[in-house]
Amino acid sequence: MSSFAPAAAMIYTDLETLKGLFTPTDYGSGVEYADGILTSIFPETKIGLQIGLWLNGSVGCNQILNGTMDHQLFKLAKYLAITNASRVFLRIGYEFDNPFFGYSDDPNSYILAFRKIVGYLKDILTKKALEKTYFVWHSWAAPRSNNLTLYDFYPGSEFVDWVGLSIFHQVFPWNSGWTNGFVDWGGSMDHVRDVLDFAKVENKPTMIAESTPMGGINLHSTDTIMHNASDPWTRWFDKVLNLIETYDIDMWSYINCDWDSQTMWHQKGFGDTRISSNYEVLKKWNEEIINGNRSQSFLMGGFSDSCTDTHSTSLKPKLFAPLLTFGVPSFCLFVALFFLRKICDSSKRRHPVENVSERMPLNVNYR
Repeated sequence: MSSFAPAAAMIYTDLETLKGLFTPTDYGSGVEYADGILTSIFPETKIGLQIGLWLNGSVGCNQILNGTMDHQLFKLAKYLAITNASRVFLRIGYEFDNPFFGYSDDPNSYILAFRKIVGYLKDILTKKALEKTYFVWHSWAAPRSNNLTLYDFYPGSEFVDWVGLSIFHQVFPWNSGWTNGFVDWGGSMDHVRDVLDFAKVENKPTMIAESTPMGGINLHSTDTIMHNASDPWTRWFDKVLNLIETYDIDMWSYINCDWDSQTMWHQKGFGDTRISSNYEVLKKWNEEIINGNRSQSFLMGGFSDSCTDTHSTSLKPKLFAPLLTFGVPSFCLFVALFFLRKICDSSKRRHPVENVSERMPLNVNYR
């Protein structure tokens, strides 16, 4: 299995319980178990870990601020201190600007909770643990409510290491069908560019933190017919890869999953996004991702061992290579793709570490 190890795995947990870190759990979208992936599935390969940390909207943020969650923050710090992941990317209150996630009624509480979590972890983690832990501010890159802007949620440059965004429907030229009045909540490329331009202004590395072609790889509808978009690769994958190249995106997380087989997501419109569900997509994936027939080449698990001579101008930009298939029921693939030079130099691109005394074949699950 190690020869097929991805660059990183993703799991989801919530601050109130932290289930899925030390012990396995199932929120209805398959088994979440960070240690199970790192130590059992890929025991011989160092891979990174991306953690989606649910804060439960402004209600949860206020609990963090009043001290109710202090004991949970200590448990989170304990996990970050002992995990054998080569890097940890902590998405704090992921998709904070999603109007349905409960942060938009009081964005300031989200800002303060984010700052408290980061400040606490910086204070309690050892320098070694903190140097491999990155704090991710993850927008859903779709319409926000109440005329809110990204800055209304921004904790500040000193608290954010990476800017993340989700890409599901936005690359399609048609309406998502997920509407409320005059708002198409599926979003558009304008929303995606808004987040990426924001990250550029703030000089932050970027990640596509969640992504999958909405409707499934084999989507066939009146929209695909009307827009001459029958080819699944050009309809979604090629557009995402072009976006990665255009905006110099540092990380790509892909959810390779039969969503309808998950209780939480059954008949929610995500479909089957497994690469192996379409031969032509699988073929193109091998050509352009695995074999690197684009402007970037790709790396797989064990990327930390490759952090040498990364400043050489003769190096071709490299990304982590993904795992294609994975034979564990309920798990779905997570693909993490990083530019090698950027991840190796990432300590120089983040706020300095001061003296300081853890939606699923891989990325386990989604939300």
